[in-house]
Amino acid sequence: MSLMTTPHLIPLDEACQLFSISIRTGRRMVRTGQLPATKPGREYLVSADDMAALLRPTLRPATSRAGRESPTARAERQLREAGIAT
Repeated sequence: MSLMTTPHLIPLDEACQLFSISIRTGRRMVRTGQLPATKPGREYLVSADDMAALLRPTLRPATSRAGRESPTARAERQLREAGIAT
């Protein structure tokens, strides 16, 4: 597998924080097979793209009623800016 096709993996706790879900929910998604993950050591690693795709149907609107960016929209923007998500 080349580096171009290898997904960018981040720790599950970091992914949960980026997408504003609890670590308990993230672990449940891994345990039930909803979210593909690898566990090379003590912590799970997940693809930010997989997490975004899984949560996309339930994402909140890009702005809240107060006109501020939602946490999920902010996380997706940060991933795009970092070159992690498409």
